[in-house]
Amino acid sequence: MDIQPFTRAHARDAAEIHIEGQPGTFLTRLGMDFLVRLYELFAESPHGFGFVALDGDIVAGVGIVALDTAQLFGTIKRRHWHRLIVPVARQMLRHPSLIGQLIQTLRYPNTVRPLPEEAEVLFFGLRRRYMRHGIGPRMLDYLLEETYRRGAPRLSATIEKHNRPVRWMIADRPGLRIDQEIVLNGKTMLVYRAELPLGVDREPPRL
Repeated sequence: MDIQPFTRAHARDAAEIHIEGQPGTFLTRLGMDFLVRLYELFAESPHGFGFVALDGDIVAGVGIVALDTAQLFGTIKRRHWHRLIVPVARQMLRHPSLIGQLIQTLRYPNTVRPLPEEAEVLFFGLRRRYMRHGIGPRMLDYLLEETYRRGAPRLSATIEKHNRPVRWMIADRPGLRIDQEIVLNGKTMLVYRAELPLGVDREPPRL
């Protein structure tokens, strides 16, 4: 298994993994076209990075980190909204209930109370047939090391409370702690935080 940087060419694979791993969630319900365009924007942004796990030509897993979540999504909303508006509008017309979920999602950055200079894991997923082969922990290590190398002193990740595989994977990582429990689009989510590098004896800043 080879770990390589995430690029625009991996956007469709990322969308497929997203849909397979998070069926019925808000972003998944916005459709494949939306997700492909969103992951293309993630790949193009200077405010984030990612890795893919490759089994030959197959993208087995994807991990995406925003080094500055507000900057990343702010740039998308100001400069690239036109690339997302058509698939979003199409799905909203088909499923009006998505409007309420859109409002909750837009409020998400304020709900999690980001800390200063905090990077955030935006997505982490594997194709189902590649789970339980040690790929996830290896990818997580790459993301943590690269986040620290790029200058972020801390990292957060929001995980659905019932997502036991991911919670088990990070349970043995020193320094990763549950900091908040929030509700997003009807699902209970846990916000994990860590000071980087993992294991460093440093108190997080107080807001």
